[in-house]
Amino acid sequence: MADRQRINIRLVAFFIAAIFVFPVFFFKTGAVSLWASEKPKTHLSSNESLRSREKYRDWREQRKGSRRANVKKIGSVKLKKSTFWNKKPFQFSTPLVTDSMLFIGVDAGFFYGVDANKVKKRWQYKTEGAVHSQAGIEGDVVYFGDEKGYAYALSSADGHEIWKTFVDYPILTTPLLISDRIYYVTDTGRLIALRKDTGTEVMRSETIDKNIGFSVKRASSPVWTNGIILFGTSTGTLMAMRENGNVAWVKQLGDRQQMVYDLDNRPLVDGGRIYVATADRNVFCVDQSGGNIIWSTPETGGVNDLIIGDGKLYATGSGILSAINPSDGSVIWEQDFEIPEISSPASSNRIIAVATASGGKLYLVDDEKGDIMYERAIKGGSFGDPTFVGDRLYIITNTGKLYGFLVKERPAKTPKKG
Repeated sequence: MADRQRINIRLVAFFIAAIFVFPVFFFKTGAVSLWASEKPKTHLSSNESLRSREKYRDWREQRKGSRRANVKKIGSVKLKKSTFWNKKPFQFSTPLVTDSMLFIGVDAGFFYGVDANKVKKRWQYKTEGAVHSQAGIEGDVVYFGDEKGYAYALSSADGHEIWKTFVDYPILTTPLLISDRIYYVTDTGRLIALRKDTGTEVMRSETIDKNIGFSVKRASSPVWTNGIILFGTSTGTLMAMRENGNVAWVKQLGDRQQMVYDLDNRPLVDGGRIYVATADRNVFCVDQSGGNIIWSTPETGGVNDLIIGDGKLYATGSGILSAINPSDGSVIWEQDFEIPEISSPASSNRIIAVATASGGKLYLVDDEKGDIMYERAIKGGSFGDPTFVGDRLYIITNTGKLYGFLVKERPAKTPKKG
């Protein structure tokens, strides 16, 4: 019993010391700085401070270059996100913009008509599933599909439904409008044709899909050129089909030895050549007659769409924007944003726009040198792609906020005299 009492007395003494004595000891000796203020840092000398500012100025100029952009927000509108409680919402849509209207769908299953000049909602339409693609328009009818496999035709003026057709498979791609037909590529790699006026199905190709292995979300939108329809598949192939669904030719471009090798971007046709990229980060230039490879450039592409302008081909992948010579595939310049996921590029007036999915940034880049002209935070980032129309730039963020910006290049500074 006495031993137990001695042990209890020691425990009480230890707790008293822990509460009153130890903090004083640590405070006096500087062992911890919980209450004590930290020692002031040594100041730089004036010469060191000057050199520090000069180094920062040099870095800033090297990163941004001589061109600058003035960006003014036209307006913004909050669209519906998937759920109220979603901590990490996402949007994959890209705005479709006409002179006065903007059309876009969201993951929550709504499609909107928006005043493009004021960025204000005019109408909304409830869809069956999430909308993850860009729409197409012809005349006063806007066409699009959703993730539950429905295709839609709506009035562009007021959003009333003209027809709705169930095609069985998710539609994540922009429709292709040819003559009296509308073509979709589903996420199984099928090419499906519907009548524009009624939505009646008139053609369906066989599925071209990867049965095993890894794959990214398939979203290669079809394009038409020289009598054939081009689109990519999850098997890394570039398909060329006739309008009746017959295969004209097939070219395997993705490296099947890689973990992912999908061909997910929309084929880009320019000057009689076809440009595509694969998920294993290769950019290809092939001929239209049979898909024969003219050149390929590694470590430049990805799943995003390519664009061409001012004599350059622009590709994004692994956080890098690359300008490529379309004639031979040589890399002209690169800009590394040091962020893993960036959007497809958009271009206007010799300015390239890209957005980041993580980090929440919008960048404007000089198309000649690759220098950053402007950057700003966009809350939540964006999995969608920006859209340029003249000097107007539109983008939807993952939080469901649609922005419109007016982009003007800032006049160059006039050198001071004397």
